[in-house]
Amino acid sequence: MAKNIESIDTGELVTAEVAERHLIPVLPESERVITSRFGYRLECKDYSGSWLPIIKTFNDDAKQTPVKTAPFFCGRPEIDRITSSLLTHLLKHYAATTVNSYAEGIWLVTSRLMQGEDVQEAILNAIADIKKDSDLTAIKRLGRYFLMYELDGYLYDFHQEIQALSRGGAQNAYMSYNLRDDEEGPFMREEMLVLNQALGDPFIHLEDRVLMGLMIEWGLRPIQVVLLKQSDFEVREIAGEALYRINVPRVKQGAKQRRQQFTKRPISRKLGEMIDELIQIHQSVYADLDIQDPPLVMRRYKLFAGNNPYQHKAPIKILRDQQVASGTWDVSFAAPTNIYQDVYDANNKSDMGHHVQRDRIQYRLDAIVDHLPRSPRTGQPFNLYAYRFRYTKGTTMVQEGYTPAEVADALDHSDTTSVRHYFRETAETNELVEEATNRRVEQGMWVAAWQRNDNVENNIYGEDVVELTAFTTVGKCKKGSPCWFEPAVACYGCDKFKPNTDAQGHKNALKRIETQIAELAKTTFGAASHQLDEARAGCMAAIAYAEGKQVVFIEDGTIATKDEVIGSRLRMIEERS
Repeated sequence: MAKNIESIDTGELVTAEVAERHLIPVLPESERVITSRFGYRLECKDYSGSWLPIIKTFNDDAKQTPVKTAPFFCGRPEIDRITSSLLTHLLKHYAATTVNSYAEGIWLVTSRLMQGEDVQEAILNAIADIKKDSDLTAIKRLGRYFLMYELDGYLYDFHQEIQALSRGGAQNAYMSYNLRDDEEGPFMREEMLVLNQALGDPFIHLEDRVLMGLMIEWGLRPIQVVLLKQSDFEVREIAGEALYRINVPRVKQGAKQRRQQFTKRPISRKLGEMIDELIQIHQSVYADLDIQDPPLVMRRYKLFAGNNPYQHKAPIKILRDQQVASGTWDVSFAAPTNIYQDVYDANNKSDMGHHVQRDRIQYRLDAIVDHLPRSPRTGQPFNLYAYRFRYTKGTTMVQEGYTPAEVADALDHSDTTSVRHYFRETAETNELVEEATNRRVEQGMWVAAWQRNDNVENNIYGEDVVELTAFTTVGKCKKGSPCWFEPAVACYGCDKFKPNTDAQGHKNALKRIETQIAELAKTTFGAASHQLDEARAGCMAAIAYAEGKQVVFIEDGTIATKDEVIGSRLRMIEERS
């Protein structure tokens, strides 16, 4: 005798075969599949009508995000029917990340309902444990569904009290704090000089330079960079001069679909020429993909035959061709890194599958750090956090005299309430604070040392340091114990060293440091070379102080030790030929 539905193992997903074997009515596809706000068909239920434990959702940024359904259910049929309706609504009208955010807040309630608490008690206890604003938003939304479905035990007066609760309101206060941070706040003037110079560095991937250039000029969000297409780039010639513009997709404006609203942004000639060159390379390298409307920043692929600047080092996946009987292999095609490309093809969005994922934008920025000197502001490697470029753009516009409305428009905000912190924490204010408190690394290393220049009694700087080129005394050391560092090399990166005012002596030491860097570059790279970069920067600072100059921007990035990426010489080879 066949099993009935009650006797099926609850851990077994009800597929078409299972449904037929156990004589279960098969749920039609129209009731198992939901169409998301972006137009993708999401399979949400099995053939018995039960929700799948994990729903695979897709977005127009070429990313697959799983949604776990367990947090929405508590095992009480009257409540699960309500949360099922809520989950259906969320999947139809919100992105997957938002659905997961709602799940965290709703789980605070459903987990307590599973423990036997009544509805109002569970909600009160959940509110006491909320960790972020979105948790309260989710609980209030769940309460509206309880009221709409007239759930027993959920009273109207209680509902009114819950809906009146609020949390947050400190966004501008938080942002003001963030704007004062050395590692997360806006870049200062000397840091921007390094980054702008890096835009012309052939050792950095052209696509990565274009990405950083767009963030520098307009402070674009990562999702806006992801959504850009080659067709958004425009070139107009007026009076013999090329003018470059790019149509930037607007986000967070309430639009149901991506790429519905755009803002035209003028870009510099240098960036426009870089984008033009990038598009030409993409059209050549990715011609075999036959993309109708290709993205500006492409997803990296595993194999393209021949020498090209985007060749991937990952193992090549070779597919067997049509001549299976002969045992031959077709190496002219390799599978893309997006394993869900067939989903985009089925939804008539093939082009979107070739866009880079949003979280890979930060990866591209991190790759640039390896080719930059240390920050002249902090003495540490650059932190190219994507939103730092937005903070820099906002504070710079305020300093240049733009109005709140103009700043909000440039940063793609719908109103001026989100830009108030830029008018309080300007770049100019931070400059004054840092200069007054000696927070910059070049000041912290040298200013204190110069306050005791004379060899007076009980001077803490007692040991002379001699450079080994012309054997000139270049300063004194206060360590007071044996030191295993190389004299007049590592000393320039040590806070226990005090340089003197002999500029020629420091120049002699600089020659030795540069000789060592040249020798080291032949055999190694990485941490060792960066340590010599620090010594060279310190020596240059000592020379500047000895000559009475202000020490700002002591490394411009042109002399930092760095490595060439694959294909970076393509442009130089073409120019020579």
